[in-house]
Amino acid sequence: MSKNIEDSEIAFIPLINEIIDILHFGIYAKIPIILEGSTGQGKQTAIKYIADSLGYDIINIMISKNTKADDLLGRMSISRDKETNKIKVEYIERKLLKAIKLNNESKKSIIVIHNINNASNAVLDKLTSIFDKEQNDILLQNGNREKKGEFNIIAIFNTENEIVNREKLPTLLVNSSLYFIIKKMTNDEISNIIEKKFQKTPFYHDHNLFYKSYITTINTSKEFSNENILTLNDISKYIMFRNITNGCVDESIISQMIFAYRFIQKDDIEKIFNKLNLLSLKFSSTFKFSYPLKKLSIFVNNKIKIQKKINVEKIEKRF
Repeated sequence: MSKNIEDSEIAFIPLINEIIDILHFGIYAKIPIILEGSTGQGKQTAIKYIADSLGYDIINIMISKNTKADDLLGRMSISRDKETNKIKVEYIERKLLKAIKLNNESKKSIIVIHNINNASNAVLDKLTSIFDKEQNDILLQNGNREKKGEFNIIAIFNTENEIVNREKLPTLLVNSSLYFIIKKMTNDEISNIIEKKFQKTPFYHDHNLFYKSYITTINTSKEFSNENILTLNDISKYIMFRNITNGCVDESIISQMIFAYRFIQKDDIEKIFNKLNLLSLKFSSTFKFSYPLKKLSIFVNNKIKIQKKINVEKIEKRF
C-alpha cells in the first residue's frame, strides 16, 4: 500500500518527472539504476517520491573515500571466547548484504548507494558484481555465495564541482545499469520548484524573496573554499521550520539557519548576511533539529542567557 503523499512535497517540473520515469521503469524492470548529477538536482527527492508511492522503505548505503570492499558486504572476524578460551571465527555481515537479503525476502525496499564517485577500484569491482545481472550470486569473503535474487538498487554518482569523472567507473558496471545523466537545473526551473512548494503555504508571498536568497547563496558559496551548495531539501526545510514555528520565530532567524549558518568561516557567514540584507542579531543563536525526537530547538543566548525552546509535537517527514 502506498503512503500518503502531499503535492507540496514535490514540484513536478519536466526534469523531476523525467527522473521519476527512469526510476519507475528501472524498478519495474528490475534493472539497477545509476543517477549522475550535481548536488541539489532532485535525485533524492525523486527517489523518496517513488518509494512513498510504492510503499517501499529506503535503505541508504554511504560510500566515502575510506570505504573498503569489506565494508559493503562483510568481513571475517577472529576473536577468543572468554569462557572457553577457544578461537572463534565468524563472518560479520554489513549493511548492504543485510539489505540485499531483506529485499530478496520482502521486495519492499529500495537500496540507495550514495556517492559512488568516492568509491575505490576495489569497491567499484564489488559493486559491479552486485549490479551484473549475469551473475546469480555474490562471492563473500568467507567463501560462501549469497544468491542475489531480484532487488531494487540505485546508485548516485555526484559530480564534484561540475567535473565529470565517470570514466573511473568499470564498463561492466555502467553497461549493467540504467545510466541516467541529470542536467543541471536552470534558474527558471529552480524558481518554478520554489513557487510550487510555497503555493500551499500561508507565506506564499515570500517565494520571490526566498528564490533571490537561494540563488545569491549558491553563487556566493562558489567563492568560498569550503563550498557548501544548497539543495532542494533546503527549500523543504525552510517551509517546514516556518510552519512548525508558526510565527513564534522571525523568518529572518530561519533564513540565517538555511542560508548563512551552513558555512563555517565567520567571514563567509558575514558575507552572506550582507548580501542577503539579513539583520545582524544582538545574540548568539544555535539551531538543533532532531527528527527522531520530532523537536526543533532554537537556543538564544544574550547577557541574561535567555533560552527559547520550541517543541514540535507533530511533524511530517519532508526531507
